[in-house]
This record gives sequence, structure tokens and C-alpha cells, in this order.
Amino acid sequence: MATFYSFKNKKNESEPLIKEPGSIDGQMFDIADCEGSTMVLMDQCEQVQIDEVHKCRVFIGACTSSIFIRNCSNCVFYTCCRQLRLRDCTDCKFFIYSMAEVHIEYSNRLAFGPFNGGYPDHAKHMAAANLDVSHNLWYDIFDHNDPGKTHEHWRVMEVSEYEEPWFPAGECERAIPVTAPGSVARVFEDSGMQSYGVDQMAADAAALSAPAPPTGPASEPAPSVENVPPPPAPSADMPVNRLCVGIIGTSAVALALAGRLSSAGYSVHLGTAEPDLEKVLTSLGDLPDNTSVSTVEEACVFGNFIILAVSGMRSAELYHNFAVSLGAGVKGKIVLDATNPLSEYPKLEVIWDGNTSGGEMMQAALPDCHVFKAFNTTGSNHIANPTGSDIPGYDSSIRGPLKMLFAGPKEQQVNAAEIISAVGFTPLYVGPIRYSRNLEAMAELWVHLALPPVGETTENWGKTFHFEPSGV
Repeated sequence: MATFYSFKNKKNESEPLIKEPGSIDGQMFDIADCEGSTMVLMDQCEQVQIDEVHKCRVFIGACTSSIFIRNCSNCVFYTCCRQLRLRDCTDCKFFIYSMAEVHIEYSNRLAFGPFNGGYPDHAKHMAAANLDVSHNLWYDIFDHNDPGKTHEHWRVMEVSEYEEPWFPAGECERAIPVTAPGSVARVFEDSGMQSYGVDQMAADAAALSAPAPPTGPASEPAPSVENVPPPPAPSADMPVNRLCVGIIGTSAVALALAGRLSSAGYSVHLGTAEPDLEKVLTSLGDLPDNTSVSTVEEACVFGNFIILAVSGMRSAELYHNFAVSLGAGVKGKIVLDATNPLSEYPKLEVIWDGNTSGGEMMQAALPDCHVFKAFNTTGSNHIANPTGSDIPGYDSSIRGPLKMLFAGPKEQQVNAAEIISAVGFTPLYVGPIRYSRNLEAMAELWVHLALPPVGETTENWGKTFHFEPSGV
């Protein structure tokens, strides 16, 4: 059944269909099975999916994550998002803002130009979506079906082809400048330390093809994972001020965790491998209270708890190099690992080196830490709102907050549970780090069901579902 957050089965509407500012308020939006109509979203929204739209004009003001457009023809799109992904589209024009490169598949006769237009609240919505208006990569197109880079399926429009600016609410000051091709370098994505979130695997992981983490000095061989060493004994000198967390990574999951922990009274450092911290701050926009950006090593020194919210790794050597990059400050601390060792887009399948899970390899690479697998089986939407209020039929007043499964050393589970509870989840311990194999497999399933067209399933459950155990 169609919801308020959708335009579906709209045919030859005589007047534009408009969502006014405040009417979407950061929720996901679907457009499907429409023809001969004009549709306008003048609000901030989460992921947008557009399917089977023909001979339409579509305006999307500010999408926090990705816009997926599939099976569309003879349309004009004005879109602003972190990343735009197109599949099976023909004879369409795109006037766009995209913070990451645009991905196209099985598409033909597409034309691209810069976003040109706006509405009075546009700048505010772009800032709320953490979209930097000065970094528009509208011309940076990756065609998965053109290995020779011939541009046979798409082109950049000449300036003479640009339409008049689209101002759905009347002419106003533009929030996004019109830029020329090649005028902006690719947006920094943590130089391989890109923040991880299962809801971003089809966006950032797709855009960057899951780059390897930065390598540190490889003076020591990568540790063997055949026999994962036991974690160290509990530290007797845990600092009195426990309310400090270092989060490695800077994207949606990292920011959602920072926001929740800040609300719970914690101070947070977001650790980045990018040396230009001002550049990172500009890219991120407003941060949650009590949250700052620092180097990776500084974040590990600062935090009494460390959360790893970066792209997954696929070999013991990469885990070793990543561990070296954290520095000596991580030693002896609780480390919550939210990564998943996934293959490149579009498959995003779990890949284990030597049939050993990523969590086990992380513990092997950090033998002086207490490593837990946590926060890896759901999307940033649930991390930002662990009450489950966006899940149809879920009543937290009866069932309590959503549950978060986690695995790691039993003697330290209370400490890991403290952070999980502070984020707002009900922690549910499943056993030692070996069970990260199961949690990583669950993450793959969540991604494939929530974010089509990744994986081999044709099911589309949407991002609102959550693995929620009952009877425990």
C-alpha cells in the first residue's frame, strides 16, 4: 500500500505533485510506476528509490544518502544526493548534485549537467543532509558497462543545452553553484578509511569499490589467524573518566553513533586518516554536541572505548596494517568492530580469508585489545533511532529498544554492553568472537534484502527491517 512517503501510480497529473519542506523530514521516499507527471520533493530525505517512471520531471532537494533510479525513460531529473545510481535508464537528462561519482549500469543515451535551481530552504536541507554544496561531482560518471571508457552510453551536456533554472517555489537564491566539468576534485572519503555502514554499502562502497585501509609500517609480519590469541586480562587501571569514545570513520554510521553517544553524555573523537582536518570538518558540516575530529591515533588515545566504523577488510595482512595505523593508544582497550569483510559492489558478499571471520582477524591483529563484533547487522537509520519507531508494528513501550547482537570475550561483555546500551540498544551477548562469523553473515543478508539490486535475491524488504530476537 502506498504511504505518505511515496508517489506511486501517478499518470498524467495536471498539476505538479509537491512535498513541501517538513513533510518528509529525513525519511526514505519511493517513486514508482508514474508517467507524464511532475514530482517535487522540497525537503531533506533519506534514501530515494525511483522505478518505472516515464515522461516525467522529478526534483529531489536533498538526499542524505543515495538515489537509485531504475527502468526509467524520457525523463528529466533534478537531484541532490550523496551518490546517484542509475540502472536500465534510457533517453533521460540529469541536472544533478552528487558528492560521489555517479554509477550507471545497462543504460543508454543519458545526458548530464550541473544542478541548476532550488527553493528557499534548500541550503538548510543540504546542510542537514551533510552535503557540501561546493563539492559537486555531477560530471564524474562511472559506467559499469563501458570498460574502455568510450562514453558511448552517456555524455556531458553543452552549456547551450542547459534548461532554465528550476525553482519549484518561485525564483530564489541558489544554494548550489553551477560548476564546469572537472572543476572540483573528488570528495575526500577518508582516504580508504571510509566509514562503514550496511546502509552505505550500496552507496559509498559502490562509489569507492571498498578500498583497502591505509597501510602503516609493515615491520612485523601479519599475525596468523589459525589460532586466534585470547584477549588480554581485564585492565586494572581503566581511567576514571570512562565517558570518552574514539570512533574511527566519519560517515553515516559513525555520525549516528556519535550523535547517540553524545546524547548519553559521552565525548567523541571521530578519527580520520585525512591529514587536512579542516577539510574533513567542512565536508561533514555540523557535528553532534561534544564531538570533534582528530587523527586516527589521537582518537585511539582519547577514547576509553574504540568503535571501528570503516570499510571491511579481506585479508590478515590488511587487518595487520590497519591495526598498526591505530597506534599504541588502542592497547588494552575495548574495541567494538562494526566492519564486515564484503566483496566489491554489486555483489557485496562476505569474503573470509582462510575461512576466518573479520572479527577473529581483527582480534588477531589487535592481541592487546578486547575486540567485540557489534553494530554491524543493521543500518544507520536504526542506530540513529534504536527505539524501532520506524518499524511498522513495533511498540518499544512493550518490547523495549531494539536488540543488538554482539560477540567477544565474555569477561569484558559488561563493558561492551555499556556502549551498546548508551547508543540506545538492548545488548544481547551471543558468545566469543568466533560468532562474528554468524553476525557478518547476517550483515550480508541484511544488505541484500534492504538494498537491492545487490546480491542475488530479488526480495526487497527495505531498510526498516531489523534482526530482532524474541523469547530472550
